[in-house]
Amino acid sequence: MSEGKSSEDGGARPFLPPQEGDGEDEWIVAPPSETPANEPAAAAPADGAAAVAAAPSAEGAGPSGAPVSAAPSSPAEAPGLPRPHPPPPAAAAPPPPAFAQAAPAPAPVAAPEPGPLPVAEASPAAAAGTESEESDLDRAEQLFWEAFERMGQGDSQGAMELLEEAVPLAPETDHLLARIHNLLGYILAELGRKGEAMVEYDLAAHLWPDNPNYLASVGDILYEIGDPRAALPFYDAAVALEPNLHKVHLARYEVLYRLRDYPAALEAIEANLATNPRRELQHLFKKAELLRRLGMPERVRPELSRYLDDPGLFFGHTVLCAQAALHQELGNLQRAQDLYQRAVHEEEEDVWAVLGLGEVFEAKGDYEQAFLRFSEVSRLAPKNPVGWTSKALLHYKLGQLPEATETARRAVDLAGDDPNVHFDLALILRAAGDVRGAIGEFGAVVAIDPGMADGYFHLSELYEKEGRLEDALRFAQEYLALEPMERDGMNRARRLLERLGRHDEARQYEAATPPPRGE
Repeated sequence: MSEGKSSEDGGARPFLPPQEGDGEDEWIVAPPSETPANEPAAAAPADGAAAVAAAPSAEGAGPSGAPVSAAPSSPAEAPGLPRPHPPPPAAAAPPPPAFAQAAPAPAPVAAPEPGPLPVAEASPAAAAGTESEESDLDRAEQLFWEAFERMGQGDSQGAMELLEEAVPLAPETDHLLARIHNLLGYILAELGRKGEAMVEYDLAAHLWPDNPNYLASVGDILYEIGDPRAALPFYDAAVALEPNLHKVHLARYEVLYRLRDYPAALEAIEANLATNPRRELQHLFKKAELLRRLGMPERVRPELSRYLDDPGLFFGHTVLCAQAALHQELGNLQRAQDLYQRAVHEEEEDVWAVLGLGEVFEAKGDYEQAFLRFSEVSRLAPKNPVGWTSKALLHYKLGQLPEATETARRAVDLAGDDPNVHFDLALILRAAGDVRGAIGEFGAVVAIDPGMADGYFHLSELYEKEGRLEDALRFAQEYLALEPMERDGMNRARRLLERLGRHDEARQYEAATPPPRGE
C-alpha cells in the first residue's frame, strides 16, 4: 500500500454536515475511510413522553441507523415515540428469515358445542374469564405507556420494570406484546446490554414477523454485536416488506460495505437516495467513493453535479453549506469558498461553514487562514474533536510533528472510541519515529473497528520494522482477508514469507509482483 492511502494526505476529508437534530458535540467530519460511518441511535422521548391525544407519529432509529418501532397505533401517542410501519398485505410479504426458535403458535380455538343455553346466557365462570383477559390487556397497555413516560424522565430502569410486569399480561396473539419486547430491546441496547437486547428484539420479530421495523431491529443489534453477515438477511427481509424504508437501505449499505461487496453496496446507497425525501450529503459522498472504488470515476462528477441545485438537499444545516460541500468535493474551490463565506456572513458562529471554509483554504494552500478557521471551530465546539483533528492533520502535512502529536492527542481524548481519530494519531506517531506508540494506536483502531483494513496493513509494516516477522505476516494476512486482491498487501505477504524462508507459500503471491522495467 502506497503512502497517501486512506487519510494520510493529512487533509483529504470531505466536509460532511451533521444529521438533522444533531448537537454540536455529536457531529464528526469523517475521512473517506475504510469503514462506513454509522448514523447515531435516536434518543428516547425527551419531553416527558406523556401520552397526548392524536400526537403525530415519529420514526426512531436503531443502533446502526435503521428504524426501530415500539409504539402501538393508538389514538394516544407519546411525542417523539417510534411507531411501527403498517405491515403490508399478507399476500405480498416474503417469508421472514429463520429464527433461532419458532414462536409458539397460539392454541386453536374450538367451535362452541351446541347446547340448550343461548350465547348470552354463558356460564358466569366463562364471562369472568373474558373480563379477566380484557382487564389484563388493558393493564398491560397502561404499563406500556407508563414505561414510555419513565423513559422520557430518564428512568430506564423503572421503564424496564414496568415492561417486565406487562409481559405476562399481554397475550401472544396481540401485537402489544411484540411492542413491549421491542421497547425492552431498545432500552437494553441504549444501556449497552446488547446480548439481552438481541433476545428481546428476536421475540418481537417472532411475534410480529411481517413488521419490517422489527426485522430491522434484529439486524441492527446483530450488526452492533459484530455479526454483519447475520444481520443482512433481516435487512433484506425488511426492505422486501417495505421498500421505502430508506434508513434500512442505508443499514444494508453499511453491512455490504463492511463485507466488501461494493457493487451491492452501491445498489443499496442508490436505493437509500431514491427513497429518502432528502438527498443527504454524506450519502452522496458514499456513492461517489464507491464509484471510484469500482473503477468508474468518470461517473462521479455528473452524479454529484446534478444535485447542486436540488432544493431537497437540506441536511441538518443550510442549503448554502450543502451546496458548498458539493462544490468542494467536485474541486470547485472558489465557488465553495464563496458559499461558505455567505453562510458565515449570515451566521458568524456557524461551525459547519467555518470548518468548510478552513478546509477550502487548506486545499488552496492558504494554511494560515486554514489554521485560523480550525481554531475557531475548536472555540465554537470545544467538546468536539473535529477542530483539533483538522489542526493536527495540517501540522502533520507541514512536518510540524511535535505540534501535530500534541493536538492529535487532544482530539483522541475528546473522541474516545472513534477509530478515525486514533488512526490519525497513529500516522503522526509513526512519522515522528514513535513505533511503539503508533503500534498502540493502530491496535486501538482495529480493536474498535475490526473491518478497518488499513490498520492491519500499518501494523504489519511496523512489526516488520521491529523484526517481529511472524506478527507482521499475521497482520498482512488479516489485511488480505479484508482486501484479498490488493496488490500492496499481496506483495507484503510474499516478501514476509520469503524472509521467513517459506518460499513455497510465497509463490501464491508472485502474480502480484510488478514486472521488471523494460518488459
